[in-house]
Amino acid sequence: MVIKINKRGVWRVIEAVIAVLILAGALLLILSKQPPIEEKGQYQNLIPILEEIAKNKNMRDKIVNGDLTIKEEIINILKKEIPNADLDYGVNICGISDNAIDKACRGTRVAPLEIKGNVYSVERVISSSLTQSSFMPRVVKIYVWER
Repeated sequence: MVIKINKRGVWRVIEAVIAVLILAGALLLILSKQPPIEEKGQYQNLIPILEEIAKNKNMRDKIVNGDLTIKEEIINILKKEIPNADLDYGVNICGISDNAIDKACRGTRVAPLEIKGNVYSVERVISSSLTQSSFMPRVVKIYVWER
């Protein structure tokens, strides 16, 4: 038994497959040459500010001792270091007990409910200096959001 194959039909299928492969290759080539889209956020600006706070002995002592004026000082530093009228700032300081953040700090709202832009957040553990006798580390959380 001899089966006849339509040679023109086979060639059309092969041509279509080659055309699809060429188009897919061209599309991949074009997409691979585009630069990656980077998020233009404030996250990278917040990390050095936390480092500055951690190195400053007076600020560290105020944080560990629970001085409430330190939040305003940190917000003033944020406003000075990241001067942008479209940004708003928030700071939350929580204690650490038994390897967990204090229950009082959980669920504390720093930013308003309705934010139109992105929210950037960083945190760092701040502990006492060597001269203090008690060890009471605290977590400093900084929030920056677009109005």
